[in-house]
Amino acid sequence: MDFWMPAVHNLIGTFIGGIFLAVFFFLSREYVFCLPDLNGPWTFQSETEVTLYNPYKGIKVTYIVLLWQEGNRIHGSGEKVQDEIKDGSIRKYTGSDRSRIEIRGYVTKRYLRKSKVVLHFAELSEKRVSTTMQSLLIPDKKTMEGKYASTIANSSGKVRWTRGTDDLAFENPPNAAR
Repeated sequence: MDFWMPAVHNLIGTFIGGIFLAVFFFLSREYVFCLPDLNGPWTFQSETEVTLYNPYKGIKVTYIVLLWQEGNRIHGSGEKVQDEIKDGSIRKYTGSDRSRIEIRGYVTKRYLRKSKVVLHFAELSEKRVSTTMQSLLIPDKKTMEGKYASTIANSSGKVRWTRGTDDLAFENPPNAAR
């Protein structure tokens, strides 16, 4: 019997240590290394750096967006609210002039670097449907920044997201149920 006691003690110690490690890693993943919460209202502004249509170069386009997140999957919708031209003039969009966007994407949690978000959205305007891809990094809970590429005049540039909509407001689309 004395021969088996050290083996039983080692087995029990290993079992308890394994349970402790499993609980530790579970709690770390859930509370310390969890996915960033991107749910809620956001504003983003894209600035065109490269384009086939020269008047678009340097233009800053602002959208307001509502995102919802299911695990690492992101969905959302939004509206284009204004353009800022190189000369500083601002064109605000209201009513039927606002184009809508439908967003899909995902977030990748990085443990040693900033988490990454990849978004694709289709913009539904009166003239055409266009698509845009954005690759973003999350430096803090209120900001996302990165690059975009779009089918709008084969444009690309930088983009910055900030949590909230400031003084910008969503509008009901035409013929919306009230």
